[in-house]
Amino acid sequence: MFTVMMSLDYAAENRIPGAEYYSLVLFSALGMMLMATAGDLIVIFLGLETMSITVYVLAGILRQFWKWWKPIASNLHHVPRF
Repeated sequence: MFTVMMSLDYAAENRIPGAEYYSLVLFSALGMMLMATAGDLIVIFLGLETMSITVYVLAGILRQFWKWWKPIASNLHHVPRF
């Protein structure tokens, strides 16, 4: 919940699709909670898979953002440093 509240402005400023982003963050948290409360090895595995798949998709969404940012960041070395 804290992560969602902290990333409200971040997702809007970086043009990340809101519904997909927040649902993936919450499913990732669900996987983490499954692993934390697991009593069996299969539940730990299901929690790990739930978390890892959603984190991979989140990394793909953020990778599209970095493709947009890379040309701008490459020109920043011309900025004088004080």
